[in-house]
Amino acid sequence: MLFQGATIPTDRLAAQQAKADGIIKAMQAMGLTAAGIAPQDLAGGIDYLIRAQQKTRFPWLSMNLVRQTDRQPLFSPFIITKIGATKVAVLGLTGRIPGPTGNADGNFTVLPWHDVLRDTLAKVRDRADMVILLSSYPCPVNERIARLFHGIHLIIQSGHAAVNMPPKQVDNTLICQVGDKGGYLGRLDISWNASHRWRHDFAGQLRTVQDRLDRTNWLIKRNRWIKRRSPRDKAAVAEQYRKLLDTRNKLRTEIRQLQERSQKGAEGLCAYANSFISIKTTIPQDRTVEAIIVQAARTVNRINRKRLQLQRQRLRTTNRAGQGHGNNPDQGMAALVGWRTCRGCHPGQTEFWRKTGHARSWRTLAAVNQQFNMNCLVCHVTLPPYDKATGYNTEQRLARLPSTFNNVGCEACHGPGKKHARQPKLVGMRKAGVTVCLTCHTSEHDNNFVFKHKLKKIRCPAITRPTPAA
Repeated sequence: MLFQGATIPTDRLAAQQAKADGIIKAMQAMGLTAAGIAPQDLAGGIDYLIRAQQKTRFPWLSMNLVRQTDRQPLFSPFIITKIGATKVAVLGLTGRIPGPTGNADGNFTVLPWHDVLRDTLAKVRDRADMVILLSSYPCPVNERIARLFHGIHLIIQSGHAAVNMPPKQVDNTLICQVGDKGGYLGRLDISWNASHRWRHDFAGQLRTVQDRLDRTNWLIKRNRWIKRRSPRDKAAVAEQYRKLLDTRNKLRTEIRQLQERSQKGAEGLCAYANSFISIKTTIPQDRTVEAIIVQAARTVNRINRKRLQLQRQRLRTTNRAGQGHGNNPDQGMAALVGWRTCRGCHPGQTEFWRKTGHARSWRTLAAVNQQFNMNCLVCHVTLPPYDKATGYNTEQRLARLPSTFNNVGCEACHGPGKKHARQPKLVGMRKAGVTVCLTCHTSEHDNNFVFKHKLKKIRCPAITRPTPAA
């Protein structure tokens, strides 16, 4: 929930923790009941996580995140709450940490799930009508847990799918998940009763069998066409046709049986209905949450600005010592000339560009206090193509980037222009296409990107070439 990766560079830790503070405040404002701790949440340090929990009104859950010294849980293993008349136990299970978390401030370890789950379930089994497990283990592990422990009625897993996963029933457990990075919300409406057993997913099975029947019907029509027109072996075609008819009859029988079982077996069992809600930029912001996000962005921007200033000071010191830009020039940056140079030969195209959103892209970041956010900045300025051979990483370039390269200029789309400016007749420029656009206009940042529609807004006027003399 708090961090994207398992490790955070030391110089970025303060900014990432400030961003996490904003996430925690927003979740609290939205009325979160409980949060399960995932391995990524440990990237900011165990001490940070403990301090963060002390400031929140909702509990942080993990039955297997324990102190190394005495194996005692650092957070609550579970809570028992009441939803309507139903007592619900919510358990937290932290997934396996694949490697170092970048955290050096904690005396902790994450125990395997099979060391703790049985005992924790025993503590809640007689105290709750329904048991929910918040797990950051991947789906195969959660399916194994569902088969071993029938007392878990719902597993909500996190962080292992880029797309939404409809509820999957394993024995008497539902496993649910929405896509990562907050692109969707999932809503699960549950009708729970004393049976404590889920109705079998006949609807899902019916869809699968119906899909097979539709495919078989299509093959039968195709086979009829082949029988009439193809010179192939008639006997072989007739045998294949007979098998398809037989398959169709079996599928029809299976559908009828599933429908009958659905009507007979539905009475007295628990039911659910699932839906996914796409979180698009057009959805109005909640004012309270928006204020929290704005304040967190300002704090992160202030921290990043100081970090950027320190980097610039170090670069200047290195250059004065004769070890930096003067003796080892960044060939990538040296190949850029900036939009003012382009204007000398292409005034019409440049004036058109200055009216587009690309020419204001840096200012859009400044307007929301994100102009020092390295993750955002890289797509709002003009940089050369990434080249490992230069020895300069993107952050070093951003630290020393002249203001003339703020905004998405001509060379962001058409490539470095120094050689073209020197020899325009011999050296051409890259033609911008959808591949170039998609490096920044990803679904995460622009969920309404359609190349042919957006191209109309930013395509420069055609270059007028002089008519040859008669």
